[in-house]
Amino acid sequence: MIRFRGNRSYLYLLMAATLLPGVLVYGADAKSAAAKKKELAKATKAAQAAAKKAEAAALKELKHICTVAESAGELTKAIEFSTKLRDLQPKAVEHYSRLLRLYRRAGMAEDVVATYRGMLTVKPGNVAHTVGLGKALYHLDRKKEARAIWDGLLAGEKVPAATYRTVGNAYRDEKLLEQALVIYREGEKHHPKDAYLASGQGDALDRLGRTAEAIEAYEKARGAMPNTRSVDRKLARLYAVAGVQEDVLVRRWELADKRIEELVALHEQLGQKLTESKRHKEAVLAYEKALGYTRSEDSKARIEKSLAASRAALLPPKGATKNE
Repeated sequence: MIRFRGNRSYLYLLMAATLLPGVLVYGADAKSAAAKKKELAKATKAAQAAAKKAEAAALKELKHICTVAESAGELTKAIEFSTKLRDLQPKAVEHYSRLLRLYRRAGMAEDVVATYRGMLTVKPGNVAHTVGLGKALYHLDRKKEARAIWDGLLAGEKVPAATYRTVGNAYRDEKLLEQALVIYREGEKHHPKDAYLASGQGDALDRLGRTAEAIEAYEKARGAMPNTRSVDRKLARLYAVAGVQEDVLVRRWELADKRIEELVALHEQLGQKLTESKRHKEAVLAYEKALGYTRSEDSKARIEKSLAASRAALLPPKGATKNE
């Protein structure tokens, strides 16, 4: 065993002199590696941003080509480029919607079915897409499949009122009125306050020529959505068909007019409040809505005056320049 005789400090200095160069080199290399890593990350981020920008520009150009081709009636080209767009962005429903429109125009019914199926891979269980698939199959005379798809939407628990309405409307649109009526009524059992299910029944019954029942259904709908002019008009027509006395019919129209004037008053009051708050742009919109509803000459003149004042308030002061 070798023993060192002498000052131990000298020994430590000797060891430090031997090891220090290696430590310094290692430290420099580590610092250099960290800098390179940071630089690489920065370059990668810049490349990703550039690629994303280039992709966005390419997609925009493809959309433009699709629009131009469709407008020119070049359906084959429009379908080709729309398919490319869908393949580039397979989760974007807008591309499927464009393809649906193009396939329908081109009379490509099988492709319509395939496109709806593709949409349902993007949005599984979507009611509108499912109903659309059923309609596409129905038009291909695959009626059993279509009905199975529609009825499948109503098989679960706690089916929303909107689903009953949509499926009922699908049957109604294919002139399957009795089936539509069954669905509307089933929906009403679960959603007794839904006015649109009652209105759907009225529509189906009206088309079936069952006037008295249609009137009853529309009356129920009117009670739930009193501001709907279309229901009042349908009721007035059905009462006329049923041979109801003239004074009853007149009262129906008076009731419709009263509701319309209530809407006018609401929008006019909103316009006044907005004007007081100096929100003239919004006031203009409120007055325009009121003007669109009113049928009274007195109301019309009053609203037009308020509308003109709000529009004038939006104009720059006389003598003012754009820079001012």
